[in-house]
Amino acid sequence: MIHCLLKLVKLFSLISIIFSFSSALLANDRIIIGTTTSTYDSGLMPYLANIFQNNCNCKIHVITQGTGQVIRNAMRGNIDVLIVHDEKTEEKFMTQGYGIERHNFMYNNFVIVGPKKDPANIENVLSIKEAMENIYNSKSHFISRGDDSGTHNKEISLWRFANLDPKSFGSWYMEIGQGMGASLTLANAKEAYTLTDIGTLIYFNNSHNLKILYKEQKNLMNQYSVILVEPSLRGNNNFHLSKKFVNWILSKSVQEIINDYRVNGHQLFFPNSENYKNN
Repeated sequence: MIHCLLKLVKLFSLISIIFSFSSALLANDRIIIGTTTSTYDSGLMPYLANIFQNNCNCKIHVITQGTGQVIRNAMRGNIDVLIVHDEKTEEKFMTQGYGIERHNFMYNNFVIVGPKKDPANIENVLSIKEAMENIYNSKSHFISRGDDSGTHNKEISLWRFANLDPKSFGSWYMEIGQGMGASLTLANAKEAYTLTDIGTLIYFNNSHNLKILYKEQKNLMNQYSVILVEPSLRGNNNFHLSKKFVNWILSKSVQEIINDYRVNGHQLFFPNSENYKNN
C-alpha cells in the first residue's frame, strides 16, 4: 500500500514538473501587446500581429484599451510592448522608468465628424478653436469617449484650447467610456459630433449619418509610438521576443506594410519611423 502511494506521489510530482515546464515554455513563446482601440478597431493591429506570429512561430496576445488604461496596465507588469498615441502620458511613463525604448512609427490625423446638416456650422470655419466654440454655442450633441484614451485626451485639449471646460457642459455633451468604434456608432445613431481618428472612421464605414466637417494637419496630427516596457516588470521571461517585435515594427519592410494597408481603397496610417524616413 505504501509502495503504491509512493508511486502515485512520484507520478504527480512528474506531472507537476512537466506542466510547469510546459507553462514556462508557453510564456516564453508569447508576448502581450497593449494597444489603443483605434489601431485595433481599424484592423491594423490584428493584421500586423498575424504576420509577426507567422514569422516568429510565437503567440501575440493583444490587450485593447484606451491609452491611459493600457499604460496603467503596463505599469502593473501586465504588458510587454505598448502601442499608444498620447505624447505627454508616454513621456511621463518613460521618465518614471517604466519603459526603456520609445519610438514614433506611424501617424494619421484626427477629424471632427458630425451630422450632414451641420447644426453647429463648423464645416467652413477657419480654425479648430472656432469649430469647438461653435459646437459649444449651438449645444449640439457631442459624443466624448470619456475613457482616458489618447483620443479622449486630445479632445479635452481642444476644448481647453478654446477656453472651454467640459466639466461645465450640459446633457448635450455625452461621455460614454467606450472605444472609437462604439463612439462612432452612437454618434451616427444620434447624429452627433465626435472627434475620431481617420483610420477607424474609414474602417467602420457604417457612419452614414456622419460627415467629416473639420480637418487640418497642424493641430490634429495623431502620432503613434511603440514602447518597449521595462523587462523586470514582466520577470524578463520574453524580453527577446518583445525587443524583436519592436525592431520588426520599426523596420523598413514592415513600415512599407503599414504604408500599403488599405481599407476600401483608403490608406489609414502613414509610416514615419527613423528607419523609414532615412531610407
